[in-house]
Amino acid sequence: MRGERSVARYRFRGVRGGLFFLLLFGLMITVAAFRPGLPEWLRRIHGGATTPAPASTPPVMSSSPTMVPPGASPPAFLRPPPESPGRLLAWVFRRRSFDPSAPDPANGQEIRGEVFLEVGNDGKPARLHGRFWLPDDRLYAEIWRTAAVGWEARFMDPGGPVCFQEPSSPEAMRWAFPPFVDPGKLRAAGWEPTSEERTGFDLPAPRSLEGAAPERIWGEGPVTWWTRTVRWEGGWVERAWMAISGDGQLRAVRQERREAGGQRHSDEERVYGPVWVLRPDPRWELLLQPSPEMTRICGSEKGKAGGTP
Repeated sequence: MRGERSVARYRFRGVRGGLFFLLLFGLMITVAAFRPGLPEWLRRIHGGATTPAPASTPPVMSSSPTMVPPGASPPAFLRPPPESPGRLLAWVFRRRSFDPSAPDPANGQEIRGEVFLEVGNDGKPARLHGRFWLPDDRLYAEIWRTAAVGWEARFMDPGGPVCFQEPSSPEAMRWAFPPFVDPGKLRAAGWEPTSEERTGFDLPAPRSLEGAAPERIWGEGPVTWWTRTVRWEGGWVERAWMAISGDGQLRAVRQERREAGGQRHSDEERVYGPVWVLRPDPRWELLLQPSPEMTRICGSEKGKAGGTP
């Protein structure tokens, strides 16, 4: 039984990767995800390399567009958000991913979450806390991270609730900001404007901040859509779309992979709500703390799993 539990955890971990990168910031970004012919581990290392010739058979689709690893150069079209020293940033998030080979219990279901980021007076991310729910309101996962400590709890793991204690650093926390894009640099990366709209933006305001008055909000208003297509030998096609607000916030991304003949193989969609920028307030402290569920699992030797998921 113990061996089966370990295998189940390993499979779930191996497919999905760390939630800090995949659930939130996997959009760092599709430039790397559309590198035909390179295995996933090599795509992660090659951040800004030239796209090689397409392979005859597509590799397994990542569970998200590949994130730039810490220490690598980000795609040229990513840019920092507006400066917000000493503020709390809050946004909602939804994600749906379908892969026929994925053992993830949330495969094909929509995950919704809330994310809170404390920005220090030096303008750098200090604490990140995110919680994510399945459509029936069951808690799916939770992340909590500082420059010194990283926790990730998964409540729907096939082997039971599990906590991953991840190494963290100021460098890793650089990626905690919500993603922003410089549209003027997208064409150089193979993106083109499009009139296609691939998703709606039916995201509520953060429910944990009901009644709060943000100092300002990023990402409101109309969006522009961009698309990119990669065609493979053998007839496979990958397409991606992203929506960008007038102030540059990345509001949505969608990826689709189709087999020769047009059959759907796998797809993923992420939508980021507008970012609330709030002044410091003692009431926000609870939003930045791990939940009792996470504390219980991550403080238990039984619930801990080694390594980075």
